[in-house]
Amino acid sequence: DKLVYRLFRKSIQPVESATTDVLIFDNAGDNWLHHCLPTDIKSVAISMRHSLPVVLNFRFFFHLLKSLIREMRGRDGDGSYSLLCALINDLSPRVIISCIDNSRLLSRFATDHPQTKVVFIQTALRDSVLSFLPKQHLPVYLSLGETERKIFHTLDIQCKEYRPIGSVKLGLALAKRKDRSDPEYDLAFISHYRSDLFGDEAPQLHQLIEANQRNLFRLCCRYAENLGLTIVVIMRARTLKVRSAETKYYKNLAGELPVHFVYTDKTKKELDSYFAGLASGLVIHSASTLGFELLAAEKRVIAGATADPTLIGEWGIEHYVNSLPDSIKLKAGS
Repeated sequence: DKLVYRLFRKSIQPVESATTDVLIFDNAGDNWLHHCLPTDIKSVAISMRHSLPVVLNFRFFFHLLKSLIREMRGRDGDGSYSLLCALINDLSPRVIISCIDNSRLLSRFATDHPQTKVVFIQTALRDSVLSFLPKQHLPVYLSLGETERKIFHTLDIQCKEYRPIGSVKLGLALAKRKDRSDPEYDLAFISHYRSDLFGDEAPQLHQLIEANQRNLFRLCCRYAENLGLTIVVIMRARTLKVRSAETKYYKNLAGELPVHFVYTDKTKKELDSYFAGLASGLVIHSASTLGFELLAAEKRVIAGATADPTLIGEWGIEHYVNSLPDSIKLKAGS
């Protein structure tokens, strides 16, 4: 009963019943992944975060019921997995693509159904502390580079195929930038703002990240003020409420110094953070995926998490930091 309740407590989202070439799992990336797909194929995107995608036909519900019964017999039944299996069975995709590269649900499906090609696309740095459970089996993995291979080795994670292709989103931004004219800034600060970084109950790691970010931004403001430079904050927040709090946070730290802000969303501004970084003279970040991507695009970049040696180990990002030249790492005590 609990299994069925957990499955159906969300709202229902009907999905058209039709065989598809590519199934995009989860809504992360579904607004830009279509740029990477051939125009003559049929693709469908499904997400199970806030609603339950269902196909309104007998075959779908028959397979869903069979899968639910099978899951209920297990010790840790998962209704979400039953739903995923039924959806994939009905849609019969040739390839499944997901930007949620640590999805245990889809990893399980790929292991149970080796005949179906499942591809994970990495879009963010993956630490060795929280990003992945050890001893996992992943499907085809399109990574940002070779560093993730070292992380997987540390965690004893096996990939069906490991392909270091680089950043897909950076490639799209570089291609689209040719037709744009973005404002130029002397300094770009990449925000790592999150509302759960604050308060006495925030985990130790979050407090360390916030302290590092705060000190790093103050140094940038002092530098910009002394030399008369322009500075832009590339914001992290996606919603209006969090964006307002993030803006206030940086304005309070900047004082009288004029600060520009660039934000992204999941509609028309997905790549604006890349455009702002590419148009800036120097990029500063704690340990941001975007910061590493812009470094790969041959921008001048400074990584600031190294100013606190404790933070590197707590965050589990030592593999990334160790791959950087010393000249772009902020020294401890700065």
